[in-house]
Amino acid sequence: MLIPKTPTWASNYSNTFTYSPSPGVTSTYENRSEPSLEVQQNGILLANTITLMDINYQYNQINQNILFFKNVISGNTINLTASTRTISEDDLFRSLRVVNAGACTYTINTFGQLANLNGNDGLVVEVVQGGTGAITLSPGSNVSIETKTGFLPKTSGKGTRIFAKRYKIESGTEYWDVYGEVGT
Repeated sequence: MLIPKTPTWASNYSNTFTYSPSPGVTSTYENRSEPSLEVQQNGILLANTITLMDINYQYNQINQNILFFKNVISGNTINLTASTRTISEDDLFRSLRVVNAGACTYTINTFGQLANLNGNDGLVVEVVQGGTGAITLSPGSNVSIETKTGFLPKTSGKGTRIFAKRYKIESGTEYWDVYGEVGT
């Protein structure tokens, strides 16, 4: 299960919150820590006292499911011909099939605290070269793209596919791995 990390709807970016579990008692909890196993397995149970952390966790899981299923239901493949494009939230968890005779550049910008259903931090998008023009993934502002040594974040020929997966956010920078049939 994912550990909630200040969901997009949250206005307080504190790491810890102070709360009163009972009159006269003040405690703090780690906002970004994982809730109890009971909450993870069974959800929030009305018979128990719940914390803001538990609510954050449940809400974050619901948001992740909505994003994932919205894109799956609307179709996994997006057919494109544009030579330039900025990858959007609607492109996540989908395959972008690009048919163009010339070289194409697709930019990855920041997505903030969106997180996916499959674990870690990994937002992911697949890019398929359907034409003769290679597709290069380019980092936008505050984005770092990494690939294996000696290769570039681009497709290597017609019919090849590459994947971009965000693996962490640190100090305002998003880090993405590009892997698959990458070119030189």
